[in-house]
Amino acid sequence: MLERRVSAEKEESITATDFVMGRPSSWFLWHRQIFQPGMRVLDLACGSGKYALAAATSGCNVTAIDLDSERLKEAQEYAASQSIDIEWLREDLKVYSPPADSFDVVMVFNYLDRSRIERWIGAVKKNGFLMYETFLGSQRDQEWGPTSPDHLLEPWELHGLANPLEVVHYREVLEMRGEKLAAVASLLAMRTE
Repeated sequence: MLERRVSAEKEESITATDFVMGRPSSWFLWHRQIFQPGMRVLDLACGSGKYALAAATSGCNVTAIDLDSERLKEAQEYAASQSIDIEWLREDLKVYSPPADSFDVVMVFNYLDRSRIERWIGAVKKNGFLMYETFLGSQRDQEWGPTSPDHLLEPWELHGLANPLEVVHYREVLEMRGEKLAAVASLLAMRTE
């Protein structure tokens, strides 16, 4: 079980970026204690960069990847204005393969590509983590977000996709995202081999 120790300074640094680029999910905030200074973190499909920014303010060395040039530019400009150092890469995740055994944490939020998950797991170092959260099929009932089965998980599917990692914490919930409900599966898994 992970200890929940967060310094007041770390709490403030994460909160400082929460509302400018969007608040990280409750899943990320619950597990923010895994982000330690000097860790290498990979944020795949980083979008506005809110998770990359939060990890970087914890002292992590972050690489953030997305295909959307405009969102990357906005995130990069914000990070520069706050003197937050992040490596921003424009890459197509359908092609990009992260280097094996290279990251202490690999994060994926609100993105699903079943055919690439094995590669992303391979990027996690021994004793490192995969933090993943994305939409369930029941998200269609909320009338917003993805609708294609290619981008929606079946119940307990994410748990199975994490194999061979050891699942530390898993949930499937309906939670608030702003003023909307989101049906999500959330995973924190560790590479023990």
